[in-house]
Amino acid sequence: MEFKMQTRPTPSAAITLEKASFFPRVYGWMALGLLVSAVASFGLLSSPSALKFVFGSKVVYFGLILGALTLYLDFVNLFLMLLRLLGRRK
Repeated sequence: MEFKMQTRPTPSAAITLEKASFFPRVYGWMALGLLVSAVASFGLLSSPSALKFVFGSKVVYFGLILGALTLYLDFVNLFLMLLRLLGRRK
């Protein structure tokens, strides 16, 4: 048994308005994420003890790189899952 979602067509003006209000919010969240990353990087680079902790041990250094890569791939997979769930099929 195949499940087909029933949707009613929306006028193109409503879709355009929806996109116009969606993108500024996305860019706002992206800017906030960039700001948080910049503040964290500045804090790390201005603290000699934090620099020694990160770069003093190869295990910590490569562990942080692996953790960042894992987090990135998690977000990519989450995005792809949301596309599958919410994507429109023709």
